[in-house]
Amino acid sequence: MSKFDDDPEGAGDSSSRDHEGFRHTRTSAAWVAVVVAVIFGIALIDFIAQNTRHVRIEFFWASGYIPVAVALLGAALAGAVVVLAIGVGRVAQLRLNIRRQRRGPKPSSHVGPNEDDRDASSVDDEN
Repeated sequence: MSKFDDDPEGAGDSSSRDHEGFRHTRTSAAWVAVVVAVIFGIALIDFIAQNTRHVRIEFFWASGYIPVAVALLGAALAGAVVVLAIGVGRVAQLRLNIRRQRRGPKPSSHVGPNEDDRDASSVDDEN
């Protein structure tokens, strides 16, 4: 193993190789991401070039003429921002729940008036 390997942990065993024997590294994953980004960029340029016709857009008090591609990309970007905001909120909620579970339940100083009654009635229902 050379000092330039991507795998300093020594995880280059058979578990990190696929069925054909190729080793997956962070560098190979980065190249795949670059290729995907280039293909996406070419498709985006083609989309913009083919949709240059102007359309009238009215949004509340603002109105004007913009290319179809700009309108569609703006709508897609707005949708992505909404999805991102919901996703960030959900991840924050899950992390908060995990943090609360690790701390354990808060000690309660008093028991509610009906909590003891529910325990007794559930025992009676089982019999």
